[in-house]
Amino acid sequence: MPSRSLSDGLSQRCAATAARAGLTRPVHVLLATALGLASVLLGACSENPPAWPFAPSHPPPSAQPEAPPAAAEASAAFGPRASEAPATAATIRPVLPVAEIYLRILLVQVPATESASAAKVWNHLREDVLDAATTQRLRRNGIRIGVGRVEWWEPVQVALNAVEGARSSPWDPVRIPPAYLLGLEMDTAPREQTVFSVEADGILSGGTFAQSRNVLQLMCLLDPRERQRVHLHVVPEVRQQIEEMQWVQTERGMMEVPRYRGQRFPAAGLSVPLNDGEFVVLAPSEQSRLYGLIGRIMLSEEIQARRYDSYVFLKPEVSYAADHRE
Repeated sequence: MPSRSLSDGLSQRCAATAARAGLTRPVHVLLATALGLASVLLGACSENPPAWPFAPSHPPPSAQPEAPPAAAEASAAFGPRASEAPATAATIRPVLPVAEIYLRILLVQVPATESASAAKVWNHLREDVLDAATTQRLRRNGIRIGVGRVEWWEPVQVALNAVEGARSSPWDPVRIPPAYLLGLEMDTAPREQTVFSVEADGILSGGTFAQSRNVLQLMCLLDPRERQRVHLHVVPEVRQQIEEMQWVQTERGMMEVPRYRGQRFPAAGLSVPLNDGEFVVLAPSEQSRLYGLIGRIMLSEEIQARRYDSYVFLKPEVSYAADHRE
């Protein structure tokens, strides 16, 4: 896993960012209000996945659970299902402008040689959250997706703790304004790499990127008909930093941030609706063994001559100011 030098490098980058922003302590999240852009650096992992701050209230399922009716919508369908009547002004609940979204992030890395053992987590996740065509497209691009609930977290944690050599990196909740982008950096240093994706028509698309980093672009949208439902959008991106800085307006005032050029891979992107208490898991699919495939690039990493697969857990939480009024 990452050596002390890599961990120190992350700390130094955070310290430099804080210094440029005029902050007194390092920051891991930069929110650029003007551009709708933020970045999260995933630091060094520690041994064994910790307990996520969930409070299960129901017995966890022993096999892959069935999809609840409220979560059976297709990935890209934000409107009503075909069986529903069209929403009207009387049925749509207005979204309060004071809504806040907090995103919990947990990265778990397991040795690729232990992938069969780690696969037990899928017994406790739903994989029918997207339509068949989208699921197949993601798998061809090396990405596997599942959705779980807080009530099912315990067996997921037990399965991950049982994987020899598993390591984890939890983060404090990150506040994201609705419709803003959060860049989740999946590596610790820039590199030269060849990356490609499989388009819907089966054509390969990609290129070679010098001094590039791998980022998962995340965006949360509130559902106008269900105040606790969030539509989570995820798109992989390869970024190359440009040797210059730019000033942007942030919550803390003007901040100097690096400029970069990015190549997005929408063929490996997804949109999934998440109800209150649900979380999404992104992990490599069987096709990720193909060198250069976007899923392998984003969700696996070679550390000290050993390859690790990454399981990314994302759980958005919606908070309204009205919910806290006495």
